[in-house]
Amino acid sequence: MRIFKKGENPICPNCKSYSLKTFWNDIDNYQIRCNNCNFSVEKETIIKTVNEWIRRGEEIKKNRHLEFQKMFIEEIREEMIKQNLTQKELSSRSGITPGAIGHLLNGTRNLRFQTIEKICYGLGFKPVLCLGNKIDENEN
Repeated sequence: MRIFKKGENPICPNCKSYSLKTFWNDIDNYQIRCNNCNFSVEKETIIKTVNEWIRRGEEIKKNRHLEFQKMFIEEIREEMIKQNLTQKELSSRSGITPGAIGHLLNGTRNLRFQTIEKICYGLGFKPVLCLGNKIDENEN
């Protein structure tokens, strides 16, 4: 089952024809049927499928955020060790309270961009936002 964009002709998953039509059983209930092979899908099935896609998408986004957060926290810890910094010293350099630094390093508080920026400056780095994959030097 897939969602179709406006103006796109849906293809029947059964017979691969462009014969899908919407039939209204009553004001609130409908089904999508194929005129060619009698394949049909009820409204409830469509809603369940779409809700499942939304749930999966939210899970993926959450997992990516947590992966980034773990990676960033690990980088902070490594840099603090290199620079011989305590949480209190990082706090005074970055303008973030020592308690907040502790929560961030323990992973009990979510990172916001402003917090990432302050920590980067506190460690002596310019924060740079990188999107996408690393650019291959051989590509023009």
